Amino acid sequence: MNEALLRLVQQHLFNVLVALDPADPRGANLAAIARSVAEMGRASIVQRKLVEETRARMAAKIGAAEREIDAAAGRDGGLSPQAVDRIRKVLTEIAE
Repeated sequence: MNEALLRLVQQHLFNVLVALDPADPRGANLAAIARSVAEMGRASIVQRKLVEETRARMAAKIGAAEREIDAAAGRDGGLSPQAVDRIRKVLTEIAE
């Protein structure tokens, strides 16, 4: 939702710049627009970094869960191969 909001604001600022009369640039506060664009750029970078960190944490958790599944499957009376496959499938769906 955050990304969609950023895009919407960027579109609005772009429309303001397009509608700006080049002969009279005082019609808009260019400094404020430039500051807004810069802040949105930083927000976008922070958002992407958060997404990447979240994906990395999920991959680590799934890897740990898979190792635990493998360990449980190897124990006496452990999981059946079908149960191991089903659990892996569920974990893969969560990661997507």
